[in-house]
Amino acid sequence: MLSDYDGGRRGFTAGIESIYEASKIGAGMLGLGIGLASAHSAYGAGLCEETLAERTSLAGQPSASLEKVLRDSERIDIPLLCRLLANGASTEGLSGHAVDAAFRAPDRRVALILIENGLLREPVPDGNELIKSFPRNFLRFAVSAGRTDLLPLMVAQGKDPNRREKMPNETVQPNAVELAIALGKMEALKVLLAHGGVIDTTTDQSWGTALDMAVASLDADILRLVSKDFSLSLKPVCLKANGQLARVVLEAPADYWKLLREQGLASDRACSGLQERLVLHLAESRNVLLEGWMGQNLVERLPQLGIRREGFSSGTWKAVGASKNDALPGLLAKAGWKTPARPGLSDETAQKNKAADRALQAKLPGHYYLSGRGEVGAEILLRPNGKFEYAMSYGAVDEFAQGSWKVWNQQVVFRSDSVPRRAASLRASTDAPVVTVPPGQVLVDLRYQGSSVPDFHVMLLGDAPTKAEGYTGEQGWRASFSGPVRKIAMSHPEVDDGKWLVHEVAAGEARRSTYQFDFEPPAPAPKAFNYTLEVRDGNLVLEGSGRPMEFQKH
Repeated sequence: MLSDYDGGRRGFTAGIESIYEASKIGAGMLGLGIGLASAHSAYGAGLCEETLAERTSLAGQPSASLEKVLRDSERIDIPLLCRLLANGASTEGLSGHAVDAAFRAPDRRVALILIENGLLREPVPDGNELIKSFPRNFLRFAVSAGRTDLLPLMVAQGKDPNRREKMPNETVQPNAVELAIALGKMEALKVLLAHGGVIDTTTDQSWGTALDMAVASLDADILRLVSKDFSLSLKPVCLKANGQLARVVLEAPADYWKLLREQGLASDRACSGLQERLVLHLAESRNVLLEGWMGQNLVERLPQLGIRREGFSSGTWKAVGASKNDALPGLLAKAGWKTPARPGLSDETAQKNKAADRALQAKLPGHYYLSGRGEVGAEILLRPNGKFEYAMSYGAVDEFAQGSWKVWNQQVVFRSDSVPRRAASLRASTDAPVVTVPPGQVLVDLRYQGSSVPDFHVMLLGDAPTKAEGYTGEQGWRASFSGPVRKIAMSHPEVDDGKWLVHEVAAGEARRSTYQFDFEPPAPAPKAFNYTLEVRDGNLVLEGSGRPMEFQKH
């Protein structure tokens, strides 16, 4: 929750410069660093020494590796981890997933053990090419996982809080200071500033500056700190990263959005086109949910974004029409944007001889079979009423299409009917096993044929601005959540092109601790047959990149 923006402003301002320059809290934070370093030596090495009474015993785990041990942050086997390290396993080359799991492990000793065993060492010149290609900033892992306690130790081992990593595609990652700002981690930010970190509001990157990050944090105290109590204007802050722009508009609490408007966010002429950029991002993104209060925020705030209401290009409207996010067109209409009428254009060339085409159309109805292709069976039925049916069989593949046909400039033009296929769906499960969930947590479990379905993106919406999101695993997905659940949405990029499956929670079910659903996969889409065939000697010929397919009339 945000504190009162006006109350206590002078006191906040007085403290900003001392924090910003990191001159008055350094001693206390350095003391934390010294204590943590000594704790680390005893905590990491001592634990492994106690565990390794039999240092070489890896019997029963022939395929064990650090990657496998660190696969799940909730189930890290510390004795096995120590045995692997004692038997020569290297921390160099660990994947980002493994490092993240170590830093997020509930047992906070895991990250310390890895650090004790050389995790922070730079790769040797002939080391892992993948690590050199995708450099990792371990301070960023600590900030993201909330391990503020590790930051002084890591800086003491040479990690630079101001270092930005350059990626293979030439983009630059935000440094640890900027990540702490973006995530609204004030405690981590103070520690980094006390250990040499600097807030850079002048160097413009592809994602903007630290000021863009501060706006996207949705944290008023972070924003005041970075902007030096708004002595740095928010008017030229255009939120260059589309994900940050969407987060601010869709998720900012009402009082924070009001503060941004009072400070003139993105009202500089350099930010023109902001509304269209956001709409195009929402049309093309699979991961943004526009249900419930998030959709309502778009309706109310899109017209307020930037200098004035903007018109959209035909390309943007085309993207909106093709978007898998079904809610977007309706929300734009509610926000006052009208979808432009489609121009009456056709991709067909002008008809040259209407009488000749009518005469040929009268001759063609009948049954045509594919010839000369022993491995493929296919047929086309042309009906006198302008309808057609097409079928093809090739090995285990069967196709069928139907629609309309006509002769145009002595060619046969086929257009398949638009047959909506059955989309994926979910419904409340009636036979899922009973699961006990600790107080303060919510379980979402998507099931198919009696088993949990992993890798689905899940989003819970409560009353604004309460939200939680994650991914299903082998036993569903659990999250800490307080208050009523209003909507549950799930998506997967390989299911209906990532379209959200949305379940509206009934009022009487809003405070349950478990939500279990049965998943119904989508049905295969009917095959489209939208081709133009030549007419040769009374037969139909489909030209392609390979050998022509000739359908003979019988």
